[in-house]
Amino acid sequence: MSACLQIDALHVALRATRRAPARLILRGIDLAWRAARSMPRGESGAGKSMVSRTVLGINPVGTQVVGGEIGFLGMDWLRLAPAQRRQHLGRDVALIPQDPLTALNPGHPIGQQVGDVLRFAPGQQCGAGARADVGAARGGSDPLGRHGVSPVPA
Repeated sequence: MSACLQIDALHVALRATRRAPARLILRGIDLAWRAARSMPRGESGAGKSMVSRTVLGINPVGTQVVGGEIGFLGMDWLRLAPAQRRQHLGRDVALIPQDPLTALNPGHPIGQQVGDVLRFAPGQQCGAGARADVGAARGGSDPLGRHGVSPVPA
């Protein structure tokens, strides 16, 4: 079976600043995954999250791909426009964080974050009904009223 995700010689670097030179944080990563497989396990700091974020195109600010290739479903993933890549996110490829506490950003309301996922998902409808469905699934008694609530308890 051929790989649906092929990573060849991937290099990711922290950009140079006035105080520090550019520094490679991923060096020559080579990986191949078949469909419906999850990320391999590894030691903390091994680069699993950075590789995953690079594949999704959501690298942290200050990092950049400086070499290598990522092929996904036969496409040159690094050369796709962000809008083209978003068509596949959530449907064909997704990131499930290993720490659920980091899945939601405490600086943004819960409803906004869930709504962003629904809004950017191809073919999905997002409105009051979607917010109500998400709230009801969580067991909330007033899902629309909780739309603006912070994920971090006060």
